[in-house]
Amino acid sequence: MALPNRKPVSILRRLNILLGKRFYATEQELLVLRPKVLVLDDEDEIASMLDHALSRDGYDVSTVRTISEFQDKQAGEAFDIYIIDLGLPDGNGLSLIQGLSRNPACGVIILSGRAADTDRIVGLEIGADDYIQKPFGMRELVARVR
Repeated sequence: MALPNRKPVSILRRLNILLGKRFYATEQELLVLRPKVLVLDDEDEIASMLDHALSRDGYDVSTVRTISEFQDKQAGEAFDIYIIDLGLPDGNGLSLIQGLSRNPACGVIILSGRAADTDRIVGLEIGADDYIQKPFGMRELVARVR
């Protein structure tokens, strides 16, 4: 039984399966339900690809290029997941992540071209939930965000 002006949403698909019920949402409710992702990467092509892939999968994505833009955006909105590059024009992503570890409700994924084991270990030890090395597969990254 479909409700007028309501449609099933991809985010609620998991609830539908788990609970065996059908959930519907209006367009306004959809905006509230979409998990919010903030991407910090200074490479325009990568940021654009992440925006496209994650948006297509039901996420509300914002992209920024510098740490200062990230801090401004973070101060004004609440996010569910941060995807952070380590090599940035205005600082080190590791320092930023260290400060973010005070908010355990928000996931942190490092996306970096650094291949050294020490970078990966340090990133995970200071609070990142995952570390993905560039180049990476977009499907794998979306699966890890889920």
